Amino acid sequence: MFKVHVNAYSVGHYFNDLCACMWFVYLTWYLIKIVKLPNHIAGLAVFSGQITDGICTPLVGLLSDKYNTRCGKRFPWYVLGTFIVLPCFFGIFSYLPFVNDYVEIDGKMVLTDEPFQESWYIILPALFNVGWAMVQISHMAIVNSLTHSNRKRDKMVNQRNGFTYMANITVLSAALVVFSFVNNGKDQFRILLAMVLIFGFCTSSFFMCTIREPKLTKMALELERDYKIKTMGEEALKIEDEAKAKENVGGKSPTDWLKDGTFYVHGIVYMVTRIAVNVTMTV
Repeated sequence: MFKVHVNAYSVGHYFNDLCACMWFVYLTWYLIKIVKLPNHIAGLAVFSGQITDGICTPLVGLLSDKYNTRCGKRFPWYVLGTFIVLPCFFGIFSYLPFVNDYVEIDGKMVLTDEPFQESWYIILPALFNVGWAMVQISHMAIVNSLTHSNRKRDKMVNQRNGFTYMANITVLSAALVVFSFVNNGKDQFRILLAMVLIFGFCTSSFFMCTIREPKLTKMALELERDYKIKTMGEEALKIEDEAKAKENVGGKSPTDWLKDGTFYVHGIVYMVTRIAVNVTMTV
């Protein structure tokens, strides 16, 4: 595994992070102030996205664990998720005329198809979060296939987290500039949207063009085996492989996970952290 692969992994989640920042910070304000949706519909839009994300996240993990392809176990989910996120995010923040079609009646601007508009802004966030979950889970899980070196894994995850912070700074800084110099609310969000889609798709394309999961997985396994042969010897390695094979037959079942105390500890810590981050970003 070379430096270019580490760099590609590091920016592989940047598109998701850009979208997440814009989603949590500006979505509710955009739907209420720009699109002019009722408060309860704006709330349903956010809820539909978050509940879909909560359902799809474990499903994608389970399915990507179970099925393998010629392109790898995780990579196809990443590609599919990216091409779901892109059009859905565009459809939410671009203020499409055919969705927000107003006509003047008796001197008042009236929406031609209110049920269609409300359905659009409830369904599209759900679809967006299907793609977002695919990218998130596949990108998080693929690191274990790319290298067996804990040092490299730590470096890749740390750099990924660094780009998460950079995505937040990028969106918020761009918003400060755009909101200061552009007066039209629709144009403000179209400019922010264009920046997110261009930067995000470029970094995701770099990941997709650089990471070849089956090849890198094979290389990682060969390097790990060579290292263990040098340090342990072939006989000790053979005994270890047999023990692992017996231990990992079938993997953990859902019941096994529910009986594991650390599963709940990690889940609660992650949930509380995400709540704190999301609430802070939307204040």
